[in-house]
Amino acid sequence: MYSTFNHLKWFTELHPMPEPLSFTAATGGQGYCYYIGTVEITIPNAHGGSLRAWIPNTHYYPESPANL
Repeated sequence: MYSTFNHLKWFTELHPMPEPLSFTAATGGQGYCYYIGTVEITIPNAHGGSLRAWIPNTHYYPESPANL
């Protein structure tokens, strides 16, 4: 399973891949990822606080209509 994010603002680090990853895109066409890195997200909780989470080995795919 692969995680993809579509905007650089989510990445705390990003590195070029030795070879592009090819897959069927959410839009039905062929997709290619050329970069991989770590995404950091902040999730608010019901008590007014938040949880920070990191997702390593996430593929940068700017053509994606959604973050998966």
